[in-house]
Amino acid sequence: MAQEKSSGTDEERRLRFVALLLAAFLTACAAPGGNNANHLDSSLSGAWSVKKAELSGKDFSVPASFEFSVSGHEYRAGTPFNNDRGSLVFFGDAVSATGARLDVIGDVFGNPVPIKGRRIQAIYRYATPDKREVEICYDLTEQSRPTAFSTRAGTELLCMVYVRK
Repeated sequence: MAQEKSSGTDEERRLRFVALLLAAFLTACAAPGGNNANHLDSSLSGAWSVKKAELSGKDFSVPASFEFSVSGHEYRAGTPFNNDRGSLVFFGDAVSATGARLDVIGDVFGNPVPIKGRRIQAIYRYATPDKREVEICYDLTEQSRPTAFSTRAGTELLCMVYVRK
């Protein structure tokens, strides 16, 4: 029984970490001046579930109940009981194979992960021509923007593939 409780605790930590990473990504999408009204990728709007996640060069397990939802420049990410929300900043880049810039800005002081005010730089691209899958790569350090859709050991890069619900 103690093992089950420990497993639940590990899953909660994993969910919090994923929510933090997602918040970082969304922060990276914000326009430098905060005015992103002219840049919006409406194709990203909707509900997304995680197909695959990789952190620091290793597969990263995400709970099946984790959802990433986008409505305009606003996002919500997490599970029904533990989620984050905030703003996305789109820079107006063409979404290509090399990706478009995106900042994720957390608006909530998460429990227990503090995400409020964090601006996570990211890149994103659609993994399929019909835009049913999107790949987002976040730099959780908030110091730079990822340059590729891959992670490696010794970094705090998180790449996630989401599929439209």
